[in-house]
Amino acid sequence: TNLRAWHGGIEDYSSAGLDFQLAIGLHVCGEASDRIVRLAVERQRPWAISPCCIGAVNNEGHVQGAWAEIPLHAGEEFVLEKIETGDCFIRFKGSSVPLFGAAQITPEGRLGPALVTFDEGSGYSLKRRRSKVVVEERLEIVESIPVLREVLHGAPGATEQVLPAGLVLLRRNLPKLRRPLSQWLSSQLTEESYVDLASVADTGADHKLFEGVFQRAKTVVTMDRGMWAVERGYKVEHLRIGGMGSYAKDDLLTGSVL
Repeated sequence: TNLRAWHGGIEDYSSAGLDFQLAIGLHVCGEASDRIVRLAVERQRPWAISPCCIGAVNNEGHVQGAWAEIPLHAGEEFVLEKIETGDCFIRFKGSSVPLFGAAQITPEGRLGPALVTFDEGSGYSLKRRRSKVVVEERLEIVESIPVLREVLHGAPGATEQVLPAGLVLLRRNLPKLRRPLSQWLSSQLTEESYVDLASVADTGADHKLFEGVFQRAKTVVTMDRGMWAVERGYKVEHLRIGGMGSYAKDDLLTGSVL
């Protein structure tokens, strides 16, 4: 068969070592549409997206923290790969995710603050931004957990690991995308003006009084996505999906390598 299933974040797919022939995003909300296009452009593959909640792009970069959980459960097996630079990757279920740190589950069953985050670049080391006492206490805990001890002291190579109960491994979140995306729109709008534009684009066609303004704002936001790809050597077409009646979110944006 030529079909293979994969589950994970868009930001993790690029490091999973898997190829694709066409990237498709159907009613993908907010920044996720842009991440799909960027991954396709990076791989020089054609893409087609039908964006959904446009204004959601305004909030995503602000509400996300610096890190997110790697989706592993207690007792689940994975591979810890440490490369020559000292950087570490967590490999599981076809994914390969750079390791950023670890956190513990509190007695109440909630995710606690980061137990440890690691400096990257010249290898991993425990960040020392807290008091000496706190660092020593946390280092003692870290040294007692085999996978974290391997991160700090292990030799380059791959080792099989099992996630212990009460521990969550963390990856770094992607930084917020700067907007507008394209040079075309950046030369005409500031980021603050773009926020207003995207908000209008999400008001919805049910507001009959502003239907024309809504459609124009939505078109500009969609064109910004397309022009970003055009500036990187793509042929982009802005189409409408037929048979959807008066449904407002019927944009189809396609891109192919010239």
